[in-house]
Amino acid sequence: TLKGGAVFRPGKFNKALQTGFYTVNLLSNPSFEGTYSSGVAPSWSAYATGSAAGTRATTTDAYAGSAAQNLKRTGGGSADKWGVYTTSAAIGGTAAAMQVRYKVLSYSAGAIVRMYADFTGGPYGEGASHTIVSADIGEWQVLWDTATVGSTDTCTFYVWIEGANASIVIDAAQVEN
Repeated sequence: TLKGGAVFRPGKFNKALQTGFYTVNLLSNPSFEGTYSSGVAPSWSAYATGSAAGTRATTTDAYAGSAAQNLKRTGGGSADKWGVYTTSAAIGGTAAAMQVRYKVLSYSAGAIVRMYADFTGGPYGEGASHTIVSADIGEWQVLWDTATVGSTDTCTFYVWIEGANASIVIDAAQVEN
């Protein structure tokens, strides 16, 4: 008996079934679908710090669905961030799981892709990161983390490039209870 939701993903024979156990994705546009505004998917916003520069655009090179978000950082100091963010619905439980899929198109040495989450009642700065290496080029990777949170908390969920320049595609973002 299937309990929870069913999600169809690419698999060994071009299709696979992923089942979830009583989880709900709390992001309103986790697969970056829809009509983009200034290069950013609906329900998401541009995020940059310091002198970070680059482009944001839609791409059909998607992990799931028909669109994904392309982030290309072309400038800034090593601590400057270039990415996107969104805010989830209320968590509705005391545990949250976060993840995002990403594919590296190009990079400079020292580039880092980071998933970062702030919950309204804490914790702040939850997430994961990966320093990009040549073996990452063209392969879908995943960043994930879990957190203990308040049931009425929302999550501000970020994905960005820092450290050096890179071009990545992000898709299949999740904040689940």
